[in-house]
Amino acid sequence: LSIYIHPTTAASAGTAFENIAVVQPRSGGRVKILASKGQIALEGTPKLSGSLLNAALEGESVRYQKAEVVDDQAQSIMQYSIEEAVCIPILLGTAVVGCIYIDNRAGQVRGQAMNEDIEFCKALAEIASLAISNLKRMDIERRHSEERSSLLLGTVAALVSAIDAKDTYTCGHSERVAWLSKELARKLELDETTIEQVHISGLVHDIGKIGIPEAILRKPGKLTDEEFDSIKTHPVLGESILKDVSQLHPVLPGVRSHHERWDGRGYPDGTSGTDTHLYGRILGIADAFDAMCSSRAYREKLNREEVLDEIVACSEKQFDPDLVKLFLLIDFIHYDV
Repeated sequence: LSIYIHPTTAASAGTAFENIAVVQPRSGGRVKILASKGQIALEGTPKLSGSLLNAALEGESVRYQKAEVVDDQAQSIMQYSIEEAVCIPILLGTAVVGCIYIDNRAGQVRGQAMNEDIEFCKALAEIASLAISNLKRMDIERRHSEERSSLLLGTVAALVSAIDAKDTYTCGHSERVAWLSKELARKLELDETTIEQVHISGLVHDIGKIGIPEAILRKPGKLTDEEFDSIKTHPVLGESILKDVSQLHPVLPGVRSHHERWDGRGYPDGTSGTDTHLYGRILGIADAFDAMCSSRAYREKLNREEVLDEIVACSEKQFDPDLVKLFLLIDFIHYDV
């Protein structure tokens, strides 16, 4: 609405006209007053020259001056004692999306000054047209962004379903890790874009397990060294699977580094401390917490207090100590295994 208010204010300040309105055409020959000043929209039906407005809606600027010889004075001009008026179309391409309408009913006929006012209002109409065009473009870009976001989330959901189908023992694990990671990111007071990236990292952090044999993923007993070496490839496999999806590039560091350790004894790169990407350090805590809270074929789950004690015990060894402190502040009421 401010797009229409500003031309009204500017026309009021920049011309000698008393009555000013920005008008939008509606179906059935009706109009809507978007902004006005003076006597045009004091009450009931808008009080303006319908003949001038209709002419302007054809795309041309029109004017009226009582001093000029006019063969056919429209009823509204006589009814409202309009002595001079100007109506300038606001265009979006070739379409008329509105009009700047100004008139004077005080008996002042100014000759050449009226031409200056017309040029001034034309400039205002062009500014309004540019502003509307920019808003339309922004709206299109917003819709495209929403469509891309929806497509991305659909892709992520499909990937998560594929992980769950591959390893039924960890069904729901990715969603829970994503939730825990998002809550920890909020405790860090990260910006919303980063928080969402952390969340998506959690959803796809185990996507590399698609490339691990099911016999290893579902093995009920202890893994052999060779089998564990195979499991340890899933962060790099996950990064490789996702790298061609440009929208997922920001989350790749979390996927690759969620099994690194604070003391440098993790995998695949053996990074330590803050050399490990923040997303990986966040996901590492969330991943371990959910794993210990969940039952596996080879062990029963631990209760939450036991898991939190273990997280604290592994601070400065496996986990970032500052993140551990914040993790303990999470309200787990919505966490459910």
